[in-house]
Formats: sequence, C-alpha cells, structure tokens
Amino acid sequence: MKCPECGASGRGVVKVISTRVSHEVAMTRVRKCSACSALSYSVEIPVDQGHVYCKTHYHAKKSVVQRLISALYS
Repeated sequence: MKCPECGASGRGVVKVISTRVSHEVAMTRVRKCSACSALSYSVEIPVDQGHVYCKTHYHAKKSVVQRLISALYS
C-alpha cells in the first residue's frame, strides 16, 4: 500500500494499526506510515462475488464503486 501523504510504499511501510466494525456492515481501518507517521483511513464494505471481476487481480466493478460514491455524497 502507498502512503497518501508522502508516497512511501513497500512491504510493511504502511501498517494497519486499528480495525473496527462500523454500523454492522463495514470495516473501518486506520493505517500509519512508518516513513512520515501520517494516518490514513479506509472503509471496507463486503460485496457479493458478482460485483467483482478478476483479470490478474481482483477489482470491484465500476458500477459498484459509482453507487458507493453516489450514496456517500447524497
């Protein structure tokens, strides 16, 4: 994972320091960069297998991401 503040990346540079269940449907994670000490946050929402595709890595389908962003800002 890449640090959104300083851009540092590599194994173990950005570490998860906290994980919590939020609102029974999402996981909130707090990450800390060991290079610049910046904190970053992410929210993970479980999706059905049909909302994910794989070429060489797994990716959420664009329609799912668009609906999540729309719900977040409406």
